Amino acid sequence: MKKRKNHSPEFQTPEFWQEYADILAGEAPPTRVNTRNIAALVKDYLSSPR
Repeated sequence: MKKRKNHSPEFQTPEFWQEYADILAGEAPPTRVNTRNIAALVKDYLSSPR
């Protein structure tokens, strides 16, 4: 299964389609990096007021 990658240009612009083609070809790096993970989410949840 391929990883999903977020894209930033507006939908239906030439830039969007170029980035989309690059992603499908495996040539585009992710445009944003998610630094959060499950462990961080659980830690935040456990430390939140309930």
